Amino acid sequence: MDLSRARVKVVERVNITDSGCWEWKLKIRPNGYARVTYLRQSFYAHRLSFLAFNGHLDGKLDVCHSCDNRKCVNPAHLFQGTRKDNMQDAASKGRVATGDKLPQTKIHGSDLEHVLYMAKAGVKYKEIADIYGMTPQSIGKIAIKHNIRRNKK
Repeated sequence: MDLSRARVKVVERVNITDSGCWEWKLKIRPNGYARVTYLRQSFYAHRLSFLAFNGHLDGKLDVCHSCDNRKCVNPAHLFQGTRKDNMQDAASKGRVATGDKLPQTKIHGSDLEHVLYMAKAGVKYKEIADIYGMTPQSIGKIAIKHNIRRNKK
């Protein structure tokens, strides 16, 4: 496969930032990544860039960003790793949502403080759960996470 056309396709579609990132300047998908078609095949732009400039792409591996910029396609900022490598890299850099930062979390801010106050005061988890439309098990997990433990009688 002649990769010179792929390199041109990538370079023509980027803006180079002060940080050295080659940010894709065309449409970015809702997940923060760009898609591009090359030789009738659809690629994520950063994967095509990795292939074009490194000459190989292991389809079983992720192409990870050392710069943590999803729009970046600079081959110097890209490396291949397993999904586990990618997730560990994200976690070590604080890019993995946990707890009340997860989009599906129902308890935030003052509501969380209220739940914890009620749990400390001995209100039954079922009663707290009914107020917030949750399960007693979820309330129990929140309490345990915040070091509130109850002795069962």
